[in-house]
Amino acid sequence: MREKTTITHEDFLELSSDIAEAIVVNRIGNLDLVWVKGEDGVYNFTEEAQDIFNENLDTIQQCFRNQFTIINQ
Repeated sequence: MREKTTITHEDFLELSSDIAEAIVVNRIGNLDLVWVKGEDGVYNFTEEAQDIFNENLDTIQQCFRNQFTIINQ
């Protein structure tokens, strides 16, 4: 069995979030259905996009946990 590659917790979060976001954009397609501007001027996912993001993030992070050793730095 091969040794797992080590990544930092920060990289783990950033990479898994980037992949989940890319899946959301790919699945929904229309960016107006992905992002909504809040009253504070900050863009957030629409409710549908957030649901898709959360579902995929869990799966992606579990795959990463199986393949990588995640360390705090």
